[in-house]
Amino acid sequence: MSLKRLFILLFISLFLFGKQGVIARPLLSFFSDSDPATFQALISRPQIKDILLEMGAELRMGIDDFSEERAENIRLLNEAGIPVYAWIRAPKAQSFTFRIDNASTLLKRYQSFKSWSDSHGLQWSGIGIDLRPAPEELQQWAEQPMLSAWNAYVNLFEQEELQLALPLFQEFKEAVHKDGYVLESYVLPFSLDENPEEAKALQYMGQILNVETDRIIPLCHTNMPYVYPASILDYGARARRVGLGSTSNESFDGLMTQEALDWESLSRDLRLAHDVCQEIHLSSLESIAANGWLEALADFDFSVPVFLYSKELEDQETQAFVSQQAFKALSYPVLSTAALIILTILSILFSFFFIRFLFSWKKKNATSQQEEIDYEIISG
Repeated sequence: MSLKRLFILLFISLFLFGKQGVIARPLLSFFSDSDPATFQALISRPQIKDILLEMGAELRMGIDDFSEERAENIRLLNEAGIPVYAWIRAPKAQSFTFRIDNASTLLKRYQSFKSWSDSHGLQWSGIGIDLRPAPEELQQWAEQPMLSAWNAYVNLFEQEELQLALPLFQEFKEAVHKDGYVLESYVLPFSLDENPEEAKALQYMGQILNVETDRIIPLCHTNMPYVYPASILDYGARARRVGLGSTSNESFDGLMTQEALDWESLSRDLRLAHDVCQEIHLSSLESIAANGWLEALADFDFSVPVFLYSKELEDQETQAFVSQQAFKALSYPVLSTAALIILTILSILFSFFFIRFLFSWKKKNATSQQEEIDYEIISG
């Protein structure tokens, strides 16, 4: 049994058998990406701010415009004493996420944000950026996995752009730290399977920045492809924090349309995350409030046990191990391709000689049987 699986089972065992008294609640945080007018209408409802304060909750506010209306949203949160992280987003034309192809806009975007924030006297607990692939890439993976796999393979040989993008990200990161902010990133959970110091295949294939930030939040949305409840235990335990959702029917502004999590599924994910995480980040505040779930979250019982089949844990362990080894191997695409070609040729040769041996053995066996029959006839 691997150390990872032992770690997961230990947490589950402590959860089921070792807890006494009051169950510690994790920090709850909510993403919000609505337009200023929609958010203004939501946060102006007195009970919303009261519930968030009662929970000690934080907000990750999507900032893709630098308007007076958006500043007023943040001032209301500052005055209420609700901690706010600035989730700085790329322009809509760039699909809101930061990747290799738009890394040059990171620092400019942050500088525009900082000027706007300072001019309005806004207070922030930290800065966050979304480092996932472009929505259209995720959509293609869901609908055309073979074509996406081929495109990812071709991207393995496009390594120069990443080398140019990394210094640009580092410059942005230094500016954030100079201004006294912590920097966090929102990533696909599989990003944790790649150690950027050892491998960069995922970055090449997905054209993403898998880089170190102060806090990494893997978004384990179990209504998205290739993400399962066991993923929460695995990636959540590694990061000590996790993003859950989505509680709305659409992600990425209309792309990657998925059925929203229902309350039962969200409750399961919350309890799994509580077993291994100190922080749970939910997407999104607007949809949770619209569903009437905010009050239920304030009194949510994390102590109810959740059981997963051992096969689910084993499948997640296998998937993560395969990803880790694949990322290491594919970081050297020429060698990996040569090795694959050699293995393919050897497999073909082995199959040819094996089939030839079978035919030869069958023919020899048939000849031997015929000789025995002829001998019996002559002897008789």
